[in-house]
Amino acid sequence: MLMHAAPHQHSAPTCVWMDAGLMSYRLCDRSFDCEHCPLDAALQGLPQPITIERSTAGGSGRGREHFPDDRLYGPGHTWLRPPDERGRVRLGIDSFAASLLSPPLRLKVPALPRLARRGQFLCGIELDCGSVHLVSPLDARIAEWNCVVSDNPGALIHSPYDAGWIADLWPLDGEALSDCLSGPAAARRARLDFRRLLRRIGQHLLLDDTSAEASASDGGVETDLRRIIGGEEFLHLLEDSLQCSRRE
Repeated sequence: MLMHAAPHQHSAPTCVWMDAGLMSYRLCDRSFDCEHCPLDAALQGLPQPITIERSTAGGSGRGREHFPDDRLYGPGHTWLRPPDERGRVRLGIDSFAASLLSPPLRLKVPALPRLARRGQFLCGIELDCGSVHLVSPLDARIAEWNCVVSDNPGALIHSPYDAGWIADLWPLDGEALSDCLSGPAAARRARLDFRRLLRRIGQHLLLDDTSAEASASDGGVETDLRRIIGGEEFLHLLEDSLQCSRRE
């Protein structure tokens, strides 16, 4: 729902959707916790804020841990679990990437054996509007792909930190994880990249009363960004968003 109000002094920060020019007026009362915001979910065409399955101490359960502190976070919005007893590192996508990749149709992976070089193609995720290429956050030899994701690609977004992991890797450099981010730092990066994405989208579309009425469907406003800006342009923005931190 678009909200309007006369400009006035306020202490609360403005919503990222307002900063992007997609809303006339809206203050943020969630400290930029966009992942849990019903408005953000609605504007992205999601049924509700994403809930992530995770393991908890003493058992398993459901939670909303978007950047768990039991792993590190690399370029391209990937996460890396520290080496296991065999020296293998598990890799997946973080919740920021997962929130943008709905709905995945297929994980497209190269045949093994294969070396993955930092900043180069790792695998592809096929969406209904095209494919997104993920880049490797480190130099490594791919040990195995996750067969669960091959059979159920939806796990990539419904359980990115558990069942939806992508690959196990053998790092080629013992210091490969030294420049990775902690959970809080990764969350801050995701907020910045989300703002950047919204500014890019705002260059293509500015919502106001007239356009909202024109795009109303079944009593609501069209909020699927893929249909608003076009599948090809959405795919370009999506891939750019998932790789922007690698280039900076």
